[in-house]
Amino acid sequence: MNYEDLIQKLIDQLTELPSIGPKSAERLAFYILSQPESLADDLSSTIHDARSKVIRCEICMNYTVNRICQICANPNRNDRQILLVASPPDLAAIERAATYKGKYHVLGGLLDPLSDITPAKLNIAQLESRIHNPQVQELILALNTNVEGEATAYYLTERLSRDNLVISRLGLGIPVGADIEYADEKTIAQALISRN
Repeated sequence: MNYEDLIQKLIDQLTELPSIGPKSAERLAFYILSQPESLADDLSSTIHDARSKVIRCEICMNYTVNRICQICANPNRNDRQILLVASPPDLAAIERAATYKGKYHVLGGLLDPLSDITPAKLNIAQLESRIHNPQVQELILALNTNVEGEATAYYLTERLSRDNLVISRLGLGIPVGADIEYADEKTIAQALISRN
């Protein structure tokens, strides 16, 4: 159906969101239009505030509203372990498992030459400077078990190997081809316990 320009623009912009197809975008657009204007104002304001105030943590590269995120600033977290994830949703999924007590590093994606994602476009330099600290004893690679994740894990293992640094991977629990952000808490907990 052909909608008026402004309605169609709203639908088109909603389809730009991940996992939102044309039908879902249409439902969302009409839901937004049927609600009190305050809902749209609040949503718009929150999106604007988040885009203007949320930054990357100077240490782990996770999203935060402060220079240093709550996890990096927490003195009760284990400084000897760094768990590497591709994205903030992966970090959030692992935190929900409430098993891991170390620090994190967000890579910002996975190597994918076909999409022009090269090592220079990832947060590898920041990670290198962190693991050169002799206090860091283990780097846990919590990357998806797809082609890009495996290639990234191999590349990082070769690039970051040093004496007295154990580089491990998540073990049993995360099935091959699965995305970490969609795994349940028990699966993530088992993967952390049985890493190798």
